[in-house]
Amino acid sequence: MGAKQAPGRWLTSADISRVGLKHIQESARLLVDGKVDHPFSESTAYDVALDDGRLLAPKALFGVAASRALGLEVRPSHFRGGEGTPCFRAIRAAEFRIIPKAGNGDVPAQSEDQKWVEGNPVRGWHLRYERASKAVRDKKRAFRLAHGGRLECERCGLVPTDSGVAAWGEACIEVHHKVPLAELGRRRTSLDDLLCVCANCHRTLHHELCLQERRSGRPTSSPR
Repeated sequence: MGAKQAPGRWLTSADISRVGLKHIQESARLLVDGKVDHPFSESTAYDVALDDGRLLAPKALFGVAASRALGLEVRPSHFRGGEGTPCFRAIRAAEFRIIPKAGNGDVPAQSEDQKWVEGNPVRGWHLRYERASKAVRDKKRAFRLAHGGRLECERCGLVPTDSGVAAWGEACIEVHHKVPLAELGRRRTSLDDLLCVCANCHRTLHHELCLQERRSGRPTSSPR
């Protein structure tokens, strides 16, 4: 962060135009890693949804990006967030998704006549920690040996083949790290560190983890 305070109450349109894709992507990385101090609080109406399901506060994302782009200490009082603001336009221009929080009254009403344009190529941003694919295969193999040759979700008990689908239905059983790799760093993983879970439970586990970490003020961990 720059030590110099941003002048005036509002950022100008010229200031905002200097906040580009690379600044917002860098801001996202810093926020995910917890490597930046900033004056922004948690979001109240909208979140920026990353590809892995984690959520960031839009004003924090843009504010940190603006601080780095301008070399100034940009604070919450220097710009507005919300639909129709330059802040949200810049975030979407960087191809990040902004989603309303549950119960937000600003969510537009649904209509059967609504239509969306899809199929445009977009850039994706990912922060991934390397996983050992052999550990995943060995965990599934060990689980099958211990459970009569079948895979099931250790969280909800779903057995994909009981639903009448073909054997490939077991593809929905994924392997979850009980402690996220981002917290463990580079280390040896044992089968006891892993869980076989269905895709729904896997996503729910990471969503619960993100909520816990956001409430505790700790940086959110990488998925899986």
